[in-house]
Amino acid sequence: MNHRSESRSTILGGFFYCLTLLGTSACAPSSPALVQTLNVAGKQIFTSDDSFQSAALRLDPQWRYLRVQLNDGPSNIFVLGHVDANPHGAVEVWYSAKAEVLKLQEGRIVGTHGLAWDWTKVRLDPAPKPWETMGSESTVSKRFHDELPSYRFGVVDTVQTQAWQALPSPRWAVPREVLQLSDLRWYRESAQVAGAGTPTVSWFARGSHLGSPAIVYSEQCLSATHCFRLQRLPMPEGHL
Repeated sequence: MNHRSESRSTILGGFFYCLTLLGTSACAPSSPALVQTLNVAGKQIFTSDDSFQSAALRLDPQWRYLRVQLNDGPSNIFVLGHVDANPHGAVEVWYSAKAEVLKLQEGRIVGTHGLAWDWTKVRLDPAPKPWETMGSESTVSKRFHDELPSYRFGVVDTVQTQAWQALPSPRWAVPREVLQLSDLRWYRESAQVAGAGTPTVSWFARGSHLGSPAIVYSEQCLSATHCFRLQRLPMPEGHL
């Protein structure tokens, strides 16, 4: 991470730490650009059909954004605060204007804070194969995590991941701007908790974002009743 990115991370991280401890009225970030970014990002900037519209162009281009939708609720914007190094893939830490936290590793949710349903201490063993090396044969990992507010600790899922050659069948209609991407590759991931009923199914679309391969869109469930739709913004263009 370069010096400029580190500076932005320090400002953003400190701001949200302040929000968590004292509330929005008790502190303010020192960066006017960040204030404007959070003011815009904290508002719903989607049309009635939930498609991204021109208001998004007012978002400060020095930051990275993630559209987040829980179940059938309204879409919100999260801002990338910082990236933590990890031998199994960098962990992106995203923040909302409400000081909610969402951690992504290779596009997968590996931690949350401040949501209605949170995952902590997430670990996959063995670590999943890189997306680009996956074929139609499924790979299997164990996923360990704690859950709040249910206070279930040491939950173990059996996760099966595979590249998906046919048209996906996600929970929601995939946004047009995602489907229009060239060289888009889909992956299906099912998770089964021992003794539970129907497994939860997640979908991941891999394309190019700002010149680098990335999961540009996904639908992921933390439980049968808490499913997310995640979309990187701005939407990428071009080929892998």
